[in-house]
Amino acid sequence: MSALESVRSRRGVLQLVRGLILFVVGLSSASADPALKKVTLLLDWYPEAENAGYFYALTHGLYARAGLDVQISPIGPNASVEPQVALGKYDFGLGSSDQVLIARSRGIPLVAVMGSLQHDPVGVMVHASSPVHTFADLEGQTLAVQPGVPWLAYVVKKYHLQHLKTTPLNFDYASFLQNPNYIQQCFITSEPPIMQHTGVRVRALWVKDTGCDAYMALESSDRFVAAHPDTVRAFVAASIAGWRGYLEDPNAADAEILRRNPAMTAIQLELSRKALLDYHLVDGSGNDVGRLDAARLKNQYTILRDLNVIDKDYDYRKSFTTEFIPTASSPRPSG
Repeated sequence: MSALESVRSRRGVLQLVRGLILFVVGLSSASADPALKKVTLLLDWYPEAENAGYFYALTHGLYARAGLDVQISPIGPNASVEPQVALGKYDFGLGSSDQVLIARSRGIPLVAVMGSLQHDPVGVMVHASSPVHTFADLEGQTLAVQPGVPWLAYVVKKYHLQHLKTTPLNFDYASFLQNPNYIQQCFITSEPPIMQHTGVRVRALWVKDTGCDAYMALESSDRFVAAHPDTVRAFVAASIAGWRGYLEDPNAADAEILRRNPAMTAIQLELSRKALLDYHLVDGSGNDVGRLDAARLKNQYTILRDLNVIDKDYDYRKSFTTEFIPTASSPRPSG
């Protein structure tokens, strides 16, 4: 068993039992209440720290107190959130704001209603011994990356990468661990911290630092927003409170994530939460939890249009709304 696999399995049974206890104690009464409006949320991955604010709101009854019975569902690799939300299979979904902009340009009626994370944590991970220190150094290298990600086209153009090769990202660590020259897409909150913790020295380049600065967004469909504005407002407010609460006290949310995602470990959640705090991914420059900034979204649209990822002009302002984001500071969540 490798060091990384050992970390994955460490304290797994204990955390699973702990999660089951907290789940039964914290959720049974809310989920059984027929007066609550059922709402569905589709994650952009399996349960993890990057979506933990929603689990805080769930486990602490913030959704129930807002009149909502929220069901949170995961999604695996090679699946897309946007079509399922647009078709009404889910009321809300998580994704990057650039994907919402692209979907909207293609006639898919999606709208971002909240900034889930103030910056997309996507980056590029290399071994500490790698000659790659900047994005410009990727010239002539091979990068394991999700096919079609819009930020890659931006990086290639900005840094004049004429000989960058790509290979599909396989979502495991084996190739990276076995090859000191391997370079792969990562979340700066996930793979680099766990690698460092297990003794693998790495560095990470954050895509946000190139000027391609997307949000991780909470998205919904035009139809749902128009038909249920009060539900959207309640869900957004409770989710923002959930993120604030998670930054202060992650215990119950972490236990629920561990219950739902057996591949996750308490150590990885701790490391990822620290990265969320260190990079200010949730609160931005201060009290920006949930914020969407029109100027930043305009800049994203301009980038995507310039790259011809968005191949025709449209009113990008319809791809997001700040209507449901509280303008005043919300009270600290209790419970």
